[in-house]
Amino acid sequence: TYRNDLSGQTATVHITIGTPTAWVMGDIEVTATGTTTIDVAWAEPDPGTFDLLGYYVYWTSGSGWQHSARITGTEYTIEDLVPATEYTITVKSTDGTNLSGSLRAYATTDPSVPTVPGDFTAEAAGSTRVDLSWTASEFPGAGPDCYDVSYRANGLGDWTWADCTDGTSLTLEGLDPDTDYEFAIVAWDLDENSSDQALAYATTDAEPPAPTRPQITTPDAVVTGATATFEVSMVSDDAQIAAGDLADGVAGVEVDGLIVTVTAVHGFSGRIVQPLLVTDGGDPVELDATVLVNPDPASRATYRIVSATASRVTWTAGAGATGYVVKVGATSVCTATTTTCLVPRVLGPASIVTVTATGHDGTVGTTTRAVWASAPVNLGRVHFVGDSPKFTPTSAAQLRALTAQLLAAGVTRVTVHGFTATQGRATRTAVQMRLSAMRANAVAMYLTTYFATHGKSLRVVKVAEGATHPAASNATAAGRAENRRAEVVLG
Repeated sequence: TYRNDLSGQTATVHITIGTPTAWVMGDIEVTATGTTTIDVAWAEPDPGTFDLLGYYVYWTSGSGWQHSARITGTEYTIEDLVPATEYTITVKSTDGTNLSGSLRAYATTDPSVPTVPGDFTAEAAGSTRVDLSWTASEFPGAGPDCYDVSYRANGLGDWTWADCTDGTSLTLEGLDPDTDYEFAIVAWDLDENSSDQALAYATTDAEPPAPTRPQITTPDAVVTGATATFEVSMVSDDAQIAAGDLADGVAGVEVDGLIVTVTAVHGFSGRIVQPLLVTDGGDPVELDATVLVNPDPASRATYRIVSATASRVTWTAGAGATGYVVKVGATSVCTATTTTCLVPRVLGPASIVTVTATGHDGTVGTTTRAVWASAPVNLGRVHFVGDSPKFTPTSAAQLRALTAQLLAAGVTRVTVHGFTATQGRATRTAVQMRLSAMRANAVAMYLTTYFATHGKSLRVVKVAEGATHPAASNATAAGRAENRRAEVVLG
């Protein structure tokens, strides 16, 4: 009871405590199922001692709440929403008079996406091309951007991106012949929203057989100035063959049916490529008659010893040659553009010396074997100690090296000249002749013994010269030392 002390009036107010309310809801599950719909689901609460008559679903995007009619189930789909918009959603239970409290959930509707391109077709346009076409998509949201096209062979593996085009057709090239292909297309709008993909299939054509083309033989290499014969095949007997302009190195071309004869210019070496025109019922086809032309070989090749350490090889030039390779055995010892070569070793009858002419484009002539040309040549001196037939240490080493070279070269005959010094005018006294003979004999003995120990023989002619033919002046000690010598001469 309430009393107003000023007026003295009283009033009675009744307050009821514990009026029944509906039950508080638990978790809510919300799922956007499109651009304008959201599915809502919830678990039924424990009603306790009160009647549970249903539920109301509320939603808002921030501009006022909307709600459903009373629902008796535990699922509801909210419709007619705005695409790409976030919504706040809650569910309240009711006993017919009161509403429960509830938790809130959030979901965003899907954006507006382009429709799938229609009538997507693929048609082979050859062995390596496929033509694609489709009808335009609808773009309910942002405007159109492009159509993304991809493909893969045999429907397997990763997709290969082809193009993003704003048209409704596309030709793909560079595909493999006779291959099954799967093609996919997706429409994109300016907000980067995409449609579902459409698929199409096509099989490229088999690769057509290559057209028959005339063939021509390739003959073996010929020497400069010679003729090369070619035969044209894969044509009918009525085919016509004509020579084009004469190529470098060609002196003339003759045609007899399907046989072509090309004559090389004498003095030319290298590769000849002579064009031919072959007509066999259609447009002329150009063929190349190709042959290598080798230079003439070197001729009259000889070699001879020119010193104790060198030999010279000479020859006559071969037509068309641009250079020469000289070998001793299998070892190249000299390359030259002239007709002579100095070889830094002693070469004799046992040496195998060859000369090969080389030409343009790697061409080579026939190898020529050089002939040994024996000619007298002083191979070296041996000096002696005082008035004796004993070698000086230096000369002993030099003689040993010379003898080994003569053995390796196959030399079979030498002459040894023995000399003495003099302090007077006499040059052929008995003493001088005897000492010079002893010196010649000492050298000859060394040579023949060395050859014999290696299973070879050497003919040595010994000549006693006394004090004749001095190599230096006998007026000085140094000159006399130089004259105490023996000389080994080839031949």
